[in-house]
Amino acid sequence: MDPRFRVAKSPAPPAPPAPTPVRMASINTLLSIAQTTVIAIVGFVLTGRIDQAIKERQTVVQERKATVESVNQMATLLTKVNNPQLPEIERSHATAQLSMYGSDAVFPLFVMAASRSPTPPTEAINGLRLLAVQRRSEVCAVLLASRNVPKALNEIRRGAIADLTTELRCDPAASVPP
Repeated sequence: MDPRFRVAKSPAPPAPPAPTPVRMASINTLLSIAQTTVIAIVGFVLTGRIDQAIKERQTVVQERKATVESVNQMATLLTKVNNPQLPEIERSHATAQLSMYGSDAVFPLFVMAASRSPTPPTEAINGLRLLAVQRRSEVCAVLLASRNVPKALNEIRRGAIADLTTELRCDPAASVPP
């Protein structure tokens, strides 16, 4: 073949420069700084999330402890209100304290007013009156719902509950049974 028609080969690309020890040391330093930075950021993010999760769990545990203590205190007050041997003033104080538990005390007081026991329903009715100051709709809902299950009420106490329903002006159309 004629040398004039030969295609010249393209020159080979130049070889990359050989890394010098100084360049290798700087690359290694940059890589270790990048690794350390990434690990620090990930660790900081994870630590923050772990701390937040621990605080949330502690809050839940504290709320549950408070609920248990509250239930125990309510049980003590209910026992005082139902104890006919205690003086009337002490029972009325326990009723007032019990009504401070708000919506949690509505049903226990209703049960005390409706069930047969040696103590009269007076204190329980008074407690429901106190609760009706702020929780009238909840008290009325329980009182009106009791009309639907007449056999659950003690015949003797049905009159006291009906009188309280009338006194509080519980409107059956405005209240939704639970």
